[in-house]
Amino acid sequence: MWLREYIRKNHKIFIKFCIVGLINTFIHYFLAITLIKSGYSFFLANLGGFSCALINSFYLNAIFTFNKPINFNAFQRFLLLSLGGVLATLLVDNISSDILHSDQIKVIFAIIVVLPVNYILLKSFVYKA
Repeated sequence: MWLREYIRKNHKIFIKFCIVGLINTFIHYFLAITLIKSGYSFFLANLGGFSCALINSFYLNAIFTFNKPINFNAFQRFLLLSLGGVLATLLVDNISSDILHSDQIKVIFAIIVVLPVNYILLKSFVYKA
């Protein structure tokens, strides 16, 4: 499979990408929980956590993962790709709902499907050489 071979050739960068993803997950989660405990609605707290994690993701991936300069055009492409990632996750959820009946398994399945595609698109579209 070409995807497996692509990631294998770029495994060090892919590992950095996954580390950044874990950091962003923690930022999103802990900021959202903190905001909820501070009295913000679930929606605003989740939006705040997601927004901070998204901005952090752009900067860390530019600097740490792909060693690229930070610029507004790349940020616009990043936002577009992030929106596409959310839509792809929703599509995977919709398609897998008839097959997978556990939300936890659906989340894992969505990560397995969307993560490598997101990595390749970030590398070639947002942080291109």
